[in-house]
Amino acid sequence: MTASYNLSQLGSNYLQGGSGSVARTTASKLQESVSVKDFGAVGDGTTDDTAAIQAALDSAAKQVTFPAGGIYIVNGGLSVSTVNQVISANGATVKLKASAATKYIIATTVGATDVVFDNGTWDGNKANGNSTGSTYDSYGIGLFADRCTVKNIDSINTYGIGVKGFANYLSVLNSRIRNTTNYGIYFDGSVSVSSTGNRAIGNTIDMSEGQISGGQNIGQGILFTAGSGQNQLSWEVSSNIVTGPQTSVQNQAINIGVRGKNGIVSNNITRYGAMGFSEGGESTVISNNQFLDITGTVAYGIEPSGKNTVVSNNVITGAIMGVIVTGAVTYDGMSITGNNITASQKGVFLQPTSSYTAQNCVISSNYIYGGSYCVYLQGNTVNTQISSNVLVGPSATFASGRGVYVDTPPSSALVFISNNAIVNVQRPYAIYSAAATTFTNLFAIANNLCATGVNTNSSRWTAEGSAVIGTGVISANNINPGTIGAQYNVIDQATNLLTLYGSGTPESSITASVGSLYLNKSGGASTTLYIKESGTGNTGWIAK
Repeated sequence: MTASYNLSQLGSNYLQGGSGSVARTTASKLQESVSVKDFGAVGDGTTDDTAAIQAALDSAAKQVTFPAGGIYIVNGGLSVSTVNQVISANGATVKLKASAATKYIIATTVGATDVVFDNGTWDGNKANGNSTGSTYDSYGIGLFADRCTVKNIDSINTYGIGVKGFANYLSVLNSRIRNTTNYGIYFDGSVSVSSTGNRAIGNTIDMSEGQISGGQNIGQGILFTAGSGQNQLSWEVSSNIVTGPQTSVQNQAINIGVRGKNGIVSNNITRYGAMGFSEGGESTVISNNQFLDITGTVAYGIEPSGKNTVVSNNVITGAIMGVIVTGAVTYDGMSITGNNITASQKGVFLQPTSSYTAQNCVISSNYIYGGSYCVYLQGNTVNTQISSNVLVGPSATFASGRGVYVDTPPSSALVFISNNAIVNVQRPYAIYSAAATTFTNLFAIANNLCATGVNTNSSRWTAEGSAVIGTGVISANNINPGTIGAQYNVIDQATNLLTLYGSGTPESSITASVGSLYLNKSGGASTTLYIKESGTGNTGWIAK
């Protein structure tokens, strides 16, 4: 017969060896750490160890260990109710039995704060009868009390979620999650209060075998979400490596997504999937990430979702849209700086919907390759600063190629384009409106332009649709001569007041308004400087 005992009944003294040790009861010593084998767990990969493991967790020991080398089969639904308990499974595997009664392995109760899950492989065994029911009820480890931590674990083969949480100050650290159907890490929140302080740092997540819905992979690597009207607050998602699905990707296949505000997403590397990062909310810093080889029919690199957001020093490759700002949200005060973006359509796309704004935004010091548009502004994007970028299109003869495209802004758009290098686009900057709207306060100054291609006015603001260029519009830039004869800067585009240079006389060859200047590069006494003093066409030039 196997002897049984209750720790609380052990009253004899225990004395630790070594100088300075004090006598304690044996019960208090044993309650510091217990092994699941102390309660009858076998760990042979066959025996159902559910009851024995639950007894160990219920012992109130501050540490419960799974001895290394064992495979501990459970029927699901293990519960942790002791505050500050550490569950350590270094070198061990805890695995759902085939067709388990409950589809999650282990979870804390609501009151069990400060629990730590450390090491071990947690196997959802989804291929053997555990791929039924709601994916949200199927997970490896569940954290439902504040300040709980998962670290250094391997979570594999879970039908729904690798690590699930619903509390504050939760952490998933340095763990590995793969072959999970729905989410690698999923933190949810209440409809009555926001969640605070949740973190996912240093994890490696492979969602390439995620859920297939309608022939599409919709698995997501990391998702922090919240109840209606609430947010994840002061969150952090950093230094994770996430591999998304490579083929047949819907827009749900987001590598990292957070519904919140005041957060940090930094130093992550993601590959494939439909989006590198989505949402984040106001006052979020998205920095030093690599969102690589975005794929599928959506293919967004970064999709921010709030005002005062910082998007800096990220690398985006393979996207259709590099940084896309769209929807019924206010995006004022956004800063997009120092990024390296490659996109087949739009590099940076600011598009707040009607009644919302993206005002006072800065797009600076980026390398942006746009297959059609490098920077596309649409809607109420007043006072946009676009400076010191390298804007590259696919070809100077590509009819839809634009460096900066301003689509239907307010009439007082206030667009400042300065100190950019703009190449391989047919038009460096253009403004569009379907209605006959006169636009003022458009400035393009000190840009370096390559004016080759079919558009001989490529150094000027181009009005498209029914847009009208008003007075005060300035285009004063440095222009590569390319295939154009006379080169010019525009002092007042509405009246065609120009400063030009070329070879030979402008008389009968150069059209400009009265007051324009022309410098003859060929030189010659009294023929180096010309002023247009009269007329409306290409005559009236007087040599000085």
